[in-house]
Amino acid sequence: MGEKTSGTKRQFCLPDGVSPDQLKTTTMQWLARPEANLDLAATLLVWGAIKDAYGCE
Repeated sequence: MGEKTSGTKRQFCLPDGVSPDQLKTTTMQWLARPEANLDLAATLLVWGAIKDAYGCE
């Protein structure tokens, strides 16, 4: 996504071969954490889970 937006750095660095099921599992585990704020918008929750797991350093 960031590569298509001028001046925006890449947000996710997914390794080759990561499947949709793996992304789902990662997201569900992240949401199950006690500190997860489930009152936030679903898009922000999914974004946070994927960024935590596959964020570019």
